[in-house]
Amino acid sequence: MLLLPYNHLSSQLKILSMAIIIAIQLACTSNDTNTLPFNSNQIKTPTSQPITPSNISKITNVNYSTLLHTKSKTTRWYRLLENPRITIIDFASLHEQAQTLNRVASLIEKAGMPDNRVIKQEELDHYFKTNSLNPDTFYFGHNYNIEDLIKFLNMVQRDHLKLNFHEQNLHQRLQELGLLKAYAGKYKIFNPPQAIVTLTQLQADNPISFENDSVDIAIRCTVLRHELSHGEFSTNPSYRQHTKSFWQNTLTASEKTLFKKFLSNKGYAIKNDDLIANEMQAYLIHSPNLRAFDPNSINLTKVRLKELRNKFISQTNSSWIIQHFYFQKKIPTNHWNDLNCNFD
Repeated sequence: MLLLPYNHLSSQLKILSMAIIIAIQLACTSNDTNTLPFNSNQIKTPTSQPITPSNISKITNVNYSTLLHTKSKTTRWYRLLENPRITIIDFASLHEQAQTLNRVASLIEKAGMPDNRVIKQEELDHYFKTNSLNPDTFYFGHNYNIEDLIKFLNMVQRDHLKLNFHEQNLHQRLQELGLLKAYAGKYKIFNPPQAIVTLTQLQADNPISFENDSVDIAIRCTVLRHELSHGEFSTNPSYRQHTKSFWQNTLTASEKTLFKKFLSNKGYAIKNDDLIANEMQAYLIHSPNLRAFDPNSINLTKVRLKELRNKFISQTNSSWIIQHFYFQKKIPTNHWNDLNCNFD
């Protein structure tokens, strides 16, 4: 999962801008009976089409570089050529992604949310409202094992909950691709391991949202790399073992504490050791954009950060994602800024 930092100043400026817009709209309304009052629903967001036999196409095989620069007005599904166990959903917008996966995220890894049941939509809406959060930026990208989605769907069935329109589309598409298999009325774990990762198309910042919800090419690149590294962790046993060993044996106790604090501040449920190790590698190795990960946020020196990255990279050669970004591309590990998202 990838969360971007919440900027309170930006949020306050947006709220002020929204108040000004509302005032202008109300003033216009008082002077012109043909002018409608301001309504946030006038901001249109892309919507997905219902999944029916007539509009389903076979999943497309794609490599990283092609996917990064693919543009689409609709949500599309892909299988990664570099690792076919990773399925990618490229959502048309952050809004559609949020409607599809926010309840899954709440169950699987969000701190403060119930992990023994699927949260009801009205509960989640109340959470966003009381915390002045934008539901669309709950996460900028998602990653799940198929087991995570099975847990979600089985709990929905157990508790007789309803899926929303977008969740239904996800459920149906997973079935059609053979990623879900039911036995005795329940979904069972898929073998070999499969992963679902998501990102969104480019979009401009919505001026009336609580925070910056823009997605430019640098953010799209960072989200894609970050989430694909999670997919690699889930489906490549060698990479997963290397990551867990690195977390346990290479980082000092104080560095682990710093990383846990960093993740906790972002809202991750840090009681899960695998999740912590997984997020550590995704942020440290595969999130070069400073909007996503600022090394200063974990209070480590530049020298130590470079040392940690070099050790992680040099100790594994069994992963396509390390080969692609750190050997084929010859990326200097001390060059840690937005430009790293422009290799392809």
